[in-house]
Amino acid sequence: MKYENAKDMLPPELLKQVQKYAAGKLLYIPQKEEPKAWGSVSGSRQKLLKRNQRIYNEYALGKGIRELAEEYFLSIDSIKKIVYGKKQECVPFDATLACAISYSEMGLDEEWIRTYFVTRFGEGSFPEQWLCDGLVKIPLRLIDEVKDTLGCGCDNPLEPMVLVFENGKFVFQGKESMLEQLKENKVNSHHAFIFVPDVAEHGFYLNQYSKQFHQAKL
Repeated sequence: MKYENAKDMLPPELLKQVQKYAAGKLLYIPQKEEPKAWGSVSGSRQKLLKRNQRIYNEYALGKGIRELAEEYFLSIDSIKKIVYGKKQECVPFDATLACAISYSEMGLDEEWIRTYFVTRFGEGSFPEQWLCDGLVKIPLRLIDEVKDTLGCGCDNPLEPMVLVFENGKFVFQGKESMLEQLKENKVNSHHAFIFVPDVAEHGFYLNQYSKQFHQAKL
């Protein structure tokens, strides 16, 4: 770091004040800290982003302005700003892997998968009591079974998979044809949302698989 003479850098009045406390000493003056975005430390901004994205998606799926205002305890004008706002932070939903990745990069995994379930199976179809680790990337060799217990019926390689981890097994909620197509295209791993019905087994899943799956997603 280049040495500077305070006499050449500071106004005379300020130099006199500095000399009272540190005359003849070598000082390091840190750079001014940039102000952080509102809510970035407490997480308030992320919570607001999640709420607004959910409102935006629900409006796109057909809910009315007044209905959303009552559900989220907001004014009608506030809802209009969220769904019509010029400075729009919300991301339009579509049932593609590219969109799911965009949502995940913004920390909006839950907002994407909830909307996905509603568009495929209607309101109330999302398994509320089951735990989900967000969007990850799983090696196809780890999938033990194909069984559509959730009714997802996924058969499009351009969508993320939906899996259930139960009794130590990964069960693909879709069609065998999708796995076959991925393997034919020499795809070794694919993005997925993994649901775990049992709390105790969720702990096992987190310890054994979560970290490596999230690292593979990058």
